[in-house]
Amino acid sequence: MKQRVLWIDWIKIIGIYLIVLGHMSAPGNDFIYVFHVPLFFITSGYLAQKADSMKVCVSKMYMRLIIPSIVWLIPALAKVSAVDILKNGKSVCDVLIHHWGEAIIGNAIELSVFWFIYTLVLVKILFQLIEGSMIRNKWLIHVVFCIFFFSIAAYLNYSKLFFQNSILNIITAYPFFMIGYGLERWKVTFNELGPIAAVVMLLVGFVLTFAVLLYNGPVHLYTSLCGKYVTICIVGGISGTVMVYGLSKLIQLKRQWVTDLSNGTIVIMGLHPLVIMVLRIIYPIVDFSYGYYFISLGIMLLSYGIIVFSKKYCPILIGVK
Repeated sequence: MKQRVLWIDWIKIIGIYLIVLGHMSAPGNDFIYVFHVPLFFITSGYLAQKADSMKVCVSKMYMRLIIPSIVWLIPALAKVSAVDILKNGKSVCDVLIHHWGEAIIGNAIELSVFWFIYTLVLVKILFQLIEGSMIRNKWLIHVVFCIFFFSIAAYLNYSKLFFQNSILNIITAYPFFMIGYGLERWKVTFNELGPIAAVVMLLVGFVLTFAVLLYNGPVHLYTSLCGKYVTICIVGGISGTVMVYGLSKLIQLKRQWVTDLSNGTIVIMGLHPLVIMVLRIIYPIVDFSYGYYFISLGIMLLSYGIIVFSKKYCPILIGVK
């Protein structure tokens, strides 16, 4: 299942909309945070393929993920650097170390939304290392790593030792990635899913995710906060993903703009923090409440224009040669 399919496009569109909405601090934010990041890791695992070599693996990620992420990250880092130099009186050396250096070593605060890309790249490299090895039972090694990472995450969560580093975030990301890979490996396909089954997935996923939120509390994976229990956090990530998968199967709208938005999710990821920053400068004390749902749609619309432009004139922004 590696060819383009409509429901995968809609998963990416719904998922990136939830990312934007979550960063708006809209009503229902805690519910969104239970699953919106696991959704992307699980889907990435579901679509994962072993590359012919590590060089090929890194080369693909370099063009599709790394380069466009750097292009979109530079303006954000330049902005905070300029403020520190011009307003706060910090030296260029201090700024380079604090902002740019911290970003290089995976500081999730400096990386902003791109902490996810940083972690995903590391997850894919580990996946390729195992899949490309001479080990016969590769699946067993994956399971061992998942158990190892899960144990570390559980200990840190129990000890209230939270961090904001994309390198360390692999401990929560890899199990979700392998859940998705396991679904594909075990030939769990959603292509033939009918509308009734999709509605059941949507409703059951929603109820379970809401129950997880009530029982387990808030989740913020970029800081390794998994609520009360890591196990329940994983259940919430899965149930929320099931909910979105069901919803994506119910949306049968197939248009060129759907494909474009799906291909250009990294543009939306890079653009929306800048838009949010401008909004908060213009309206520093205004809470738009449920209006954030419409503002997020507006950001998607603005991003679509940039995606179409980039596809024709600057494809590097969307990870295309």
